[in-house]
Amino acid sequence: MAGESGEASTPRNPEVNSIWRCPMGVFTCEKCGEKVDTRCKPKKCPACSESGTMCKVEAPAPPKKGKK
Repeated sequence: MAGESGEASTPRNPEVNSIWRCPMGVFTCEKCGEKVDTRCKPKKCPACSESGTMCKVEAPAPPKKGKK
C-alpha cells in the first residue's frame, strides 16, 4: 500500500477511470434525470429506455489562480 512504503498518496481524479486511465463522462437523461458514468455516450437511458435523451454534463471549470 502507498502508506506502508512511505510514498505520499495522490488524490484520485474522479474524471479518470482508475483501472484503464480513460477519461470518464457523466451523462444525464433529459427525460427522467438518470445519471450514468461512462466513457461513451449511451444510445438510450438505462432507467426509462428513451433513445437520444442522454446529454453529457460538463464538469465545472477549476477556479483560476491569480494575483490578489
